[in-house]
Amino acid sequence: MSSAQETEKEQLKEQVEALEKEVELLRGKKEVELVGDRYEEHDWQKICNIDFEGTRDPADLRCFWQNFLHPSINKSPWSRQEVQQLKEVSRRHQDHNWDHIAQDLGTGRTAFMCLQTYQRFVSDSLKRRRWTEAEDRLLRELVNKMRIGNYIPYTQISYFMEGREPAQLIYRWNQVLDPNIKKGPWSPKEDQLLLRAVARHGERNWWKIRLEVPGRTDSSCRDRYHDTLKEGVKRGGFDAQENELLLKLVEKHGVGRWAKIAAEIPNRSDAQCLRAWKRAVRRSLASAAVR
Repeated sequence: MSSAQETEKEQLKEQVEALEKEVELLRGKKEVELVGDRYEEHDWQKICNIDFEGTRDPADLRCFWQNFLHPSINKSPWSRQEVQQLKEVSRRHQDHNWDHIAQDLGTGRTAFMCLQTYQRFVSDSLKRRRWTEAEDRLLRELVNKMRIGNYIPYTQISYFMEGREPAQLIYRWNQVLDPNIKKGPWSPKEDQLLLRAVARHGERNWWKIRLEVPGRTDSSCRDRYHDTLKEGVKRGGFDAQENELLLKLVEKHGVGRWAKIAAEIPNRSDAQCLRAWKRAVRRSLASAAVR
């Protein structure tokens, strides 16, 4: 404005005022109004090439946007009332046509979210059995295809793995399938990293601790600390007195209540109690087979 000719100043002033009004209008709009409809088409190939440097498939980006990231999607936890409503709506549609089910539900959920929640909380068909080689192979393929950097969309992946819920996928990948998982003996350097992480995060936040011990799972970090590094923990196998006490406590608390059981066996961890119990069961079965 200061360097413009007098004849241009009035025109520039009008342009500035028009832009200020436009900005003010944009500020008053909701986020969903700014980004457009969930199914509005964008140049996904351009987004793929520029923003993701060609590392993502355009169809995958569109699917991720329309089924998870769009701000119109309700990402809040499901309430019991909403799950019950989903059960009733899905029954009316005979558990088919999830687009219509999501629309009739009317709570801002996507068809995929309705199907995933139905499988998790309503359906009785979720698999609880052992993982098959085919399932492991499919999970590896889906993670390699759908991950964005360090982010793995387990909820979206579960849509392609019938009968498996996100929590199952998270556990299977992080504890078994991730190629970065390190197995075998611990090094002195790893022990130091583990001790520092425990000092920083405490003895409960193992998912945080494992991030500071590259290649080790949260369960392996926990077992290493409690079995080897923690002060005051007794090493070695259970003696006759400990085994007798263990059997009484299992009868008292039940199998699986290892934290409670360990609290009543001096200087023993819950993991040690579990392993001692398994050894006792194996010995009992072996004795029965001999007889």
